[in-house]
Amino acid sequence: MTVFVGLLVGLDLAGLKPPPAFTNSYCIDAKLEFLRRHPPLKPTHLVVGSSIAWRNIDASAIVGENPHVRPLNGAFCGLAINQSAFVARFLVDRLPGISDVLLVLDPFDMSSCRASKTAVFDTADVGAYLSGAPDLDYYFKYFDLFSLLTNAVGRKETFTPYGDGPLDTDRSFGLVYGPPRPAQPECLAALTAFAVDMERRGIALTVATMPLMSGWSREYDPDARARKALAAELASALARTQARLWDTWSTLEVPAADYTDAVHLRWSATGRFTRHLVSTTGFGTRD
Repeated sequence: MTVFVGLLVGLDLAGLKPPPAFTNSYCIDAKLEFLRRHPPLKPTHLVVGSSIAWRNIDASAIVGENPHVRPLNGAFCGLAINQSAFVARFLVDRLPGISDVLLVLDPFDMSSCRASKTAVFDTADVGAYLSGAPDLDYYFKYFDLFSLLTNAVGRKETFTPYGDGPLDTDRSFGLVYGPPRPAQPECLAALTAFAVDMERRGIALTVATMPLMSGWSREYDPDARARKALAAELASALARTQARLWDTWSTLEVPAADYTDAVHLRWSATGRFTRHLVSTTGFGTRD
């Protein structure tokens, strides 16, 4: 125990101490650490979803369209829709001033709910951590020496003041993502339940599909079957709710040069994409 505490102190003094491994996924744990160090100031608009919402939204562009809103990007990496709904509920419970939620989806978010445990983290532990509780106990409770050392020397995540996670690079990594799998009934049910919950709370929900890179579509969806199926399934899942669905994948052609892979945008392109979402969906236009 003494050696481990000494290691943490040394990493902290060197500016290398990673966050506690609440999820053992560094990009999620780093986002939690960001929220602890930069508590949101009464946000009014919440962006949620997987990494496409985290990486592809520039919340400052929302503020540029309406300076009276206070957006927070509450998206995390690698989440299926049931997990995104879990995180969104956790944030809405903590931040009662939220009036509007934007959920960004792609086919991959809708096809892995069976294999994805809904509870991404322990809400009591993370809630206390975000509220400023001493973090030492969490390094012991979620002890993983390999992850601690790997994350200490590995790539660090950067965040905007709003919690966006910029991919500020000129590199392209290929398509990365393979063919889509069908949406799982469990994922569609999770989306419906989330929309009903937001409606019950009086929160306006906007759901938008993420356009996939044209090269991916030529390779894996040349007849637009996957795109059309996703739009129809989302529409059916949201049909009996007041949630607004925008099939941006069908209506917006994003230049291939804007992508780093099939689904993620480089930071220089996110402002244009976000402004299009705002103008099209109206998200962020009401105070």
